[in-house]
Amino acid sequence: MNAPAGADTLTLRPVADEEREALFAVLNEPRLQRISMVSGIHRIQQIEWSDSQRTFAVAADGDVMGTVDLHRDDDEPNTWELTVVLDVEGQKHGARAGLAGLFYAFTALGAEAVWFWTPKDNEAVQKFAARLGFVKLTELQVPGGTTTCTFELDQHAWETRTAPALVHYLVNPVDITDGQMSWRGEGNAFYEL
Repeated sequence: MNAPAGADTLTLRPVADEEREALFAVLNEPRLQRISMVSGIHRIQQIEWSDSQRTFAVAADGDVMGTVDLHRDDDEPNTWELTVVLDVEGQKHGARAGLAGLFYAFTALGAEAVWFWTPKDNEAVQKFAARLGFVKLTELQVPGGTTTCTFELDQHAWETRTAPALVHYLVNPVDITDGQMSWRGEGNAFYEL
């Protein structure tokens, strides 16, 4: 079931130094800013590769369009926060990018749980969460008045509930590398390359 090279393959890999400036421009676009602390002050998305954070560049056809970021929870070190930020052209790849981030968190990082938040009115992301078996934890109003929802997926649910969703989302492949190991997701599974 190998798709031919270039068949709408999405790639996740560590961010190269020469890509940082362009990615910061995407991450800091006003519509993509992650958290407004107070009016006019926003948490800036970092690009880092360390024991507590892994930021992947997301590319299709060689064009970098955003990031998938995994950030270790300070209070629960086996729990990781997933953040997917893609430019307008890349948004159609959001589900595959998110799945690749989840796979990496559970497989390479040994996560026991992965969580993310999204604005309450983002129906596409909430549908993605439901299809994968995420549990809705909370609703919270953040500064600026936006209501957000927090979702979490534990390792057991990842292993037992996601196969049907993989078939739905991995019609086209997604490749992941962390510079040491590489995997491909397509069809109903991820496998090592």
